[in-house]
Amino acid sequence: MTNTTIKTKGVRAIVTGIGFEGRADRIRRHCREGMPLQLRREPNNVHDKDAITVYMQCSRLFGLLKSWESIGYIKAARADGLAPKLDSGSYTVTSATVVSFYTPVGRDHPRVSVQIEFAVRT
Repeated sequence: MTNTTIKTKGVRAIVTGIGFEGRADRIRRHCREGMPLQLRREPNNVHDKDAITVYMQCSRLFGLLKSWESIGYIKAARADGLAPKLDSGSYTVTSATVVSFYTPVGRDHPRVSVQIEFAVRT
């Protein structure tokens, strides 16, 4: 029988891939500081085996309908280190939130930063 210690750890990350599939417009309409996000591993992604997709809850029909929509991916440099830990179960995401976003008029690609909290098994 082994003893497992659970600690918490937090990291910040930047969301990339915002300029595709209407994500920039989605961010402009729905993104707010402090809003919760979902992170989902995408191990079968043809471009990056370590891809971690970022989802934001979007409202439709005056808030009557809500759905989780992709706004991009955790930047590869950060995802490369996190993905194997998530896959092994040594890291579990406990929360992810928007720390800041920058969406000036005329800029094609907004910038979104997130705070990710983990439970870490050692």
